[in-house]
Amino acid sequence: MNAAEIARVLDEIGRLLRFRGRGNPFKARAYVNAARTLRSLTEPLEVLIAEDRLRELPGVGEAIERKIVELHETGTLPLYESLKEEIPLGVVEMSAVPGLGEKRARAAWTELGIDSLEALEEAAASGALESVPGFGPKTVARVIEGIALARRSAGRLVASEARRVAAALVTLLAGRPDVQRVETAGEVRRRANLVEQIGLVAAAEDPAAAVAAFLSHPVVTHGEADGPVATARLSGGTAARLRVSTVDSWGAALVAETGSADHLTRLSERAAERGIELSPEGLVIENATVACPREEDVYEALGLPWIPPELREGRDEVEAAAAGRLPDLVDFGDLRGVVHCHTEWSDGRASIERMAERAKALGFGYLVVCDHSRSAFYAGGLPLSDLKRQRRAIEAANAALEGFTILAGSEVDIRPDGTLDWPDEVLADLDVVVASVHGQMRMSRRDQTDRIVRALENPWVDVLGHPTGRLLLKREGYDVDLERVLDAAAEHGVAVEVNGDPRRLDLDWEWHGPALERGILLSLDPDAHGPETIEPLVANAVGAARKGGVAAEDVLNARDVDGFRAGLRRNRG
Repeated sequence: MNAAEIARVLDEIGRLLRFRGRGNPFKARAYVNAARTLRSLTEPLEVLIAEDRLRELPGVGEAIERKIVELHETGTLPLYESLKEEIPLGVVEMSAVPGLGEKRARAAWTELGIDSLEALEEAAASGALESVPGFGPKTVARVIEGIALARRSAGRLVASEARRVAAALVTLLAGRPDVQRVETAGEVRRRANLVEQIGLVAAAEDPAAAVAAFLSHPVVTHGEADGPVATARLSGGTAARLRVSTVDSWGAALVAETGSADHLTRLSERAAERGIELSPEGLVIENATVACPREEDVYEALGLPWIPPELREGRDEVEAAAAGRLPDLVDFGDLRGVVHCHTEWSDGRASIERMAERAKALGFGYLVVCDHSRSAFYAGGLPLSDLKRQRRAIEAANAALEGFTILAGSEVDIRPDGTLDWPDEVLADLDVVVASVHGQMRMSRRDQTDRIVRALENPWVDVLGHPTGRLLLKREGYDVDLERVLDAAAEHGVAVEVNGDPRRLDLDWEWHGPALERGILLSLDPDAHGPETIEPLVANAVGAARKGGVAAEDVLNARDVDGFRAGLRRNRG
């Protein structure tokens, strides 16, 4: 077996162990982590085995090392085969369907022998599934919706995972002596929320050798070459594409492989007006190809400034560039504070002090602690007595810090009737309130919208958290009229969050423009639960905001602590 095949087996072992539910839960996670490591290899697996270096890899201990070697040499593993005999893989796949879960998947299997998505879909459509305990009409309807979502999600990766896989491919190619440059392109470079195809562009002296190296990467299950372009399918089903260019045509190739089809069409139309033809090899002017070693060369020839990759979706960015109206996009270094972080007081993994120390080390000037309110029992929501004790702990931590401020906030649940989980006198005593919906997500569109609008009317709400409640590839957002919600946020001076959790990225980038047009400030928040996640999650939020055309002046936490306080609804009257 090659590395990609072994990674698939290890991942399936982990999922089977988790579904079986007996023994150490960390064992199941160890197999999943080892599979992730194998998908990120930058050198051949057989070399690592021959040189006895497998245990140098993250997440590969002695036990998993033996299993990797056995799979590599024999193509089979007794543990894997016995687990598949005990639990069909299809049942585990069913458990991942939104609205189903492990308990109901097991019930459908044991009661009706349903062991695949196809069989589950047939039983749901025929009504047979309703005979299983726990499957009423509403649950069956959710299962049908969940199956449709699972099918739409097949082969797609959330942006952060796609960047990780792309980075492994970049590392492989960059390590070759004949490769002069390599960079991600396509959806990854445009910061798409979900990635169906990972794009890469390389400049190499020997294109055929670079293409062959790409196709031999451990994460590639199969692929084919067409001259300087290679297309492949990666383990997990995601597609990948590599174009190899010369250094002289690097800029043209990167433009061609980065922009959406609509963006490239608009560029081609503008080029045609000037008697120019765009090509991955350069610009064709009067039957002669003009090299473009930089992307800027392409845009300059078309009378345009360089357009940031995040904006190249074929909306109005070409017209905006021509009119000099491109926004100066926010960058990580523009942010001055970290908003919406959880600590060990609720469902976080670290103390207030550790979270603050990490934020300070990253160059931020303040941290807003937003542990869950009391109704969030599933996430360790604080009772009022603990919220008061936490406030005193924050005051003590502030006294011990120099040049840094911790603000006492709370992520407060919005109840189904639109009231908040803390009374007004408690909300008024906090520095910041982030109000979020965490339950009752299947309310009607009108009721859900009314609920959120009523919450925004509360004078102590400063930020609306993850406004649609979606979890990419796992759960659609609740049905809500975002136009009305944004109107209410603008009317009451409430900032709207762009949540950096890779499965949220909520408010979605397509709604950033409408929010800014209403004068709403955005808060780029990590929703961090540990110090190690602050930096990558803030980066996710910043990336999403850049894609939405957001500038630093539009961001609440791009202000210093005094400016941040002044920008909060509670302090603006």
